[in-house]
Amino acid sequence: MTRTRSRRARTTLVAAGTLALLMPATAAQAAAPTVVTGGATTLRPAGPAYRTLARAGVRVRSLGDARASGSRFVLPVTGGQRGRVTVLEHGATDGLQLQGRDDAVRLTGLRVRLGRSARVTGRVDGGAASTLFVLKASGLSGTAASGRATRRNVTWRLSAKAARTLRRELGVRDLRAGAFATTSLTALLQKPGAPPAPGAPAPGPAAPAPGGPAPRVVAGTAGWGVKTSFRNYVGSASGGATGKIEVSDGATRVPDGTFGFGAGTGTVDRATGALDVAFRGQVYFEKHGSGESAALRLWVRNPRVVFNGTVAMLHADVSSKDSATARVVDYPNVALAQLDLTKGSRTATDSTVTWTAIPATLTEAGAPAFAGFYGAGTELDPISFSVTTG
Repeated sequence: MTRTRSRRARTTLVAAGTLALLMPATAAQAAAPTVVTGGATTLRPAGPAYRTLARAGVRVRSLGDARASGSRFVLPVTGGQRGRVTVLEHGATDGLQLQGRDDAVRLTGLRVRLGRSARVTGRVDGGAASTLFVLKASGLSGTAASGRATRRNVTWRLSAKAARTLRRELGVRDLRAGAFATTSLTALLQKPGAPPAPGAPAPGPAAPAPGGPAPRVVAGTAGWGVKTSFRNYVGSASGGATGKIEVSDGATRVPDGTFGFGAGTGTVDRATGALDVAFRGQVYFEKHGSGESAALRLWVRNPRVVFNGTVAMLHADVSSKDSATARVVDYPNVALAQLDLTKGSRTATDSTVTWTAIPATLTEAGAPAFAGFYGAGTELDPISFSVTTG
């Protein structure tokens, strides 16, 4: 009897192996997850948990590359995969800030998982990753051939653990687990040979093979005036005293009053239009006093343009003197302005990519970095840049 079972077992293994060899390659390929190259999560705060926070005076603000759009918040998707389990990754410093009357809590590094055990994980004030929200969503709708997949009306329910943390940190004693927001999810899917996603710039010549590394930037310059009216105010006798504007660390002053930045580094993906390019240089503004005693002090360093296929942002290292505390506050790599590439002008050759006059709008994250001189939505000077790829 033992030998009979052994023969049957061998026969079964051989048959299974033969079946595996006869399976078409497309079946194995279909099981492989599709790479997510970008997209966005649009979040509208709503539900019992959110209303409890709102009644307690807690306000929701955007962080990093996330941006406010009316009553909604848009968080760019930086990567992930779509398959039996779909994962959408957001930037490590992107997310939401829950601002209470006395304290604030930052929710960053958000990771959306759809399918079995659907949830959103993230970090509270930079701590260990944990489940912040629980979901009921199996996946995204859309075909890989279209290069785009979406899912609407996904409710983010605050988890019990996250509710306990927010109760403690924000002092909202009656906060409980429950609906916090309704979201719409959009994922851009890797699609060899596909055109750029809607809204992305057309690729230039000599594009690399899909999936290949993005060309490195070997040289580049940028021109930006920060804000014309602000420059004029600082440099004039308005307000009772003439201020000063200084450039250093590679920045230059252009005859028209704007500033030049150099030593561009980063990457430009001609196949998708995505780019991440930083420039070197510092501009310093000072008025109403001199040195540390000046009431107005503002540093803008190393502007960086980031475009992930859906959202374009201008980052910078900014420091400013807080008018309430008279202390200088640092805002490293803050998402200072949102850029509108649809209104900029793009040209490309085999080795260069040039963008001219891209409109820039101050973000909610950028407003405090600007020492509160202007509110979110204020128009800043347009930025232009040109980079050479190797």
